[in-house]
Amino acid sequence: MRLLVTCVIACVAARVAAQPAPEWIVVAADDPAFRGALVEALAPAGMTVIVVASQDAPSVAELSAASRALADREHASATVWLTPSETGATLVTYDRDRDRLLVRELPFPLPLSPFQAAEAARTARTMLRALRVTPDVDQPPPLEVDAPEIRATAPAGDRPMLAASAVLGVRVHAPDTDFGVAASLIWRPEALGVAFVGEISPSSDVPGPAFVGTAIDGAVALLARLPLRIDAPRGLRVRVVPMAGLALHFVRLHGELDTQQPLHGTRMDPAARIGAAAMYRLASGLDLGVAISIDALLQRQRYVVGETEVLEIPRFQSLIGVIATFRVL
Repeated sequence: MRLLVTCVIACVAARVAAQPAPEWIVVAADDPAFRGALVEALAPAGMTVIVVASQDAPSVAELSAASRALADREHASATVWLTPSETGATLVTYDRDRDRLLVRELPFPLPLSPFQAAEAARTARTMLRALRVTPDVDQPPPLEVDAPEIRATAPAGDRPMLAASAVLGVRVHAPDTDFGVAASLIWRPEALGVAFVGEISPSSDVPGPAFVGTAIDGAVALLARLPLRIDAPRGLRVRVVPMAGLALHFVRLHGELDTQQPLHGTRMDPAARIGAAAMYRLASGLDLGVAISIDALLQRQRYVVGETEVLEIPRFQSLIGVIATFRVL
């Protein structure tokens, strides 16, 4: 019984820990219908409404500073105001991270009917999204369905042009060691782009009675890559990056045969490479995740001296490990 209770508590704790942290939105509005409608409108997006006591609406010149102060006081990421105006009501949304606000005049006076409150709440939700995806805040706020298109057509200058990446992992079916490192220089890391990859591993002993020495295998590759966003709970910025291209392996043997004859040589094997990485955005310009690449050698090398096979390069090789990518320019 004690074990069962412990398991239940552990499951509940794990589920609670897995829930993304809510985003807090401060609402300064006396209209109860609007407050209730806003709670329902923002809940699916993981936003939690904090209703504050009646606030005197600041002047236009002080609106941004007052919104920022209110968000800071409540430790919130945004502020929403609804105040009466001469023609109806004024709706104001402010985003703390971007320090920007939007103001919209509503055509109906306070207090709001349930239908009007629902419409005003949807407008507030759209305005909050517009502050985060629209580069020009003077333009009308886009609809929710327009956000992907807006991001895709954002100015190229807002996107990084160069990034660097490093992979530390395990090599499978490699001719030398099980440990490998790869470094990449990426052009256009946030869109369809190209990566130049260099891969190396420490030299290792080659097993076998006919040869005493070491082998080292390195590779270079030129890959096309395309980051893809995937659906994830709010706050989890996850993307998958498939890659494909060509690679060239350099295999070097250094040692001597059992007849005391030195054996040194380097050979090159062309290969086709495919791969993928799944990464999570830790901070601005820094991603961390896991990656895998698989090479199919188009020409497999066999090292034979007389009738003795010294080394045979496997046709398929792969590198699996952790990847870190960070923005350069």
